[in-house]
Amino acid sequence: MAQRSPIAELPTSEITDSRVTNMLVLLQSLDEDRALNNGIQISAAIADAVSLWADSILFDQDPASFASSTPIQSLLADLNAAEPPVFTESDPRPRTLRGAEDAQAHLQRTLSERRIVDTKYGKVAGFSPDDKAWAWYGIPYAKPPIGDLRWKPPVAPDAWEAVREATDWADQSAQAPYLEVYGEGSMSEDSLYLNVVVPKGYDGEKLPVMVWLHGGGYAILTANSLSYNHTALPSEGVIVVTVNHRLGAFGYMAHPMLTAESEHRSSGNYSQLDQIAALEWVRDNIEAFGGDPANVTIFGQSGGGLKVISLLNSPLAEGLFHRAIIMSAAPPPDDISRPIYNTLEQEEAGGLALAEELGMQDEEDVLAAMRAVPWVDLANAASVAAGSFGVDYFKPNVDGWYVKSDIRENGFHNDVPLIIGTPRDDAAWVVEGLKWYLPFLKDKHESDVFAYVYDHVPENWANRGVGAYHGIDLTSVFGYPNTYYSHYVLGLTGLPDATADNYADNLPGWGPVDESIAADSMSLWAQFAKAGNPSTPEITWPAYTDQAEEFMLMNYDMQAQEGLQSFFP
Repeated sequence: MAQRSPIAELPTSEITDSRVTNMLVLLQSLDEDRALNNGIQISAAIADAVSLWADSILFDQDPASFASSTPIQSLLADLNAAEPPVFTESDPRPRTLRGAEDAQAHLQRTLSERRIVDTKYGKVAGFSPDDKAWAWYGIPYAKPPIGDLRWKPPVAPDAWEAVREATDWADQSAQAPYLEVYGEGSMSEDSLYLNVVVPKGYDGEKLPVMVWLHGGGYAILTANSLSYNHTALPSEGVIVVTVNHRLGAFGYMAHPMLTAESEHRSSGNYSQLDQIAALEWVRDNIEAFGGDPANVTIFGQSGGGLKVISLLNSPLAEGLFHRAIIMSAAPPPDDISRPIYNTLEQEEAGGLALAEELGMQDEEDVLAAMRAVPWVDLANAASVAAGSFGVDYFKPNVDGWYVKSDIRENGFHNDVPLIIGTPRDDAAWVVEGLKWYLPFLKDKHESDVFAYVYDHVPENWANRGVGAYHGIDLTSVFGYPNTYYSHYVLGLTGLPDATADNYADNLPGWGPVDESIAADSMSLWAQFAKAGNPSTPEITWPAYTDQAEEFMLMNYDMQAQEGLQSFFP
């Protein structure tokens, strides 16, 4: 079936017309593999099922009524029960109807101004979200890690011949399914995709590249968020790449049998290898987008910052990045409750625990049996297995290949300029970690280190007792005030009744002071990516020294301070 716009079917209508919206919803929901970036594909079997209900489907009604109508629900039930299956994606959950807002947004992207870029694997067509930037969503950097590729290092993607649409979010990485609502796109193991946002007006220049690794520990959340793919930070003259990678047991499970089948006698760390594969994709392809592969900054917050720390210590990542930013992610290495790494043996014990939780420990081929488990069942079992023992399973391990030693022994393998810091009222372990890392980095590394403390809260939240909580600096760094919404709903603000329904009554506001701090934050981060030093003509940010303990106090004044070790109570 050729891809056609419902606008072509209803030439006098607008995109917001309910008939158009409902046609969009149905077409996008019935796509055979649920991957709209390769076009809407309606197989003969799906078309036949639709034909049985075609006379009963009423498009001229509001989207909510359309979605709940008997013909639509019956059609979905028929398709989900079909044998053989008519849907081909790796997600075993029943197909549901796409949301009306998502369907409209996708059409808007496909109808916007387009830009085609030729990558190593094929051409991709991006879109123009506004007058500031170009964007490409859902570019594959590796094959789907499903079937026999579950718990194996990433494999390069297959090339494609036709121009590939890059206007729809790819899937979020498999994790606890209830978390899907916090990101864009659906969820499955087929998630090794990245997003690229490029500023307009820099044609012919090689721009610095900033590769974002999302937070959520090693187990949850996604890069598929407008918070990270907004156009404000790129408009500072940088390209932003956001990466989805395997999570939790899918990304970090080790097992003695996996170690035995590995040529490197290692297992686990698959998520970190995904991130390296994404950095290799950047090295090989970003120049076609206007980026400089010789000027790449990796940055991340919370769990994303922990991934940055891990990449700093990996010889496999050598030369793939040239600067790094660690935000709210520096547990003291002597904090036994939060070790940066497990041993390989500890992670293998986690794999054995997961096999036991699945009841597969005595299978003749344990790995084959575990690789056949639907991802939803595996995610649920992993949550139980990880909570059954005192060890924090499913995180990077010192395997002798990806990582050769703990950082306390020799420091980071990759010595590059760093920014490291935290909000003022972050968790105690983050603050103590920052205080530990700064003298350690000065002792072990030659490159400059720049420290910061973020100390700003929107006025009406500050009046209610909200402090500079974990993650609040993201709103300024990406210049996207809607980020406050997810912080509120995730409970980071500490406000009572933190639900989506109550958010409107607790809006933090976004006034001139907030805008000024965001503008300065983005300028500092972008300048660091450009030059390895965040100082701008307006703001001087000195490197940290053991003598003065310099740091940037990020608030309305944006003034460098001294005495970081004694700054926190």
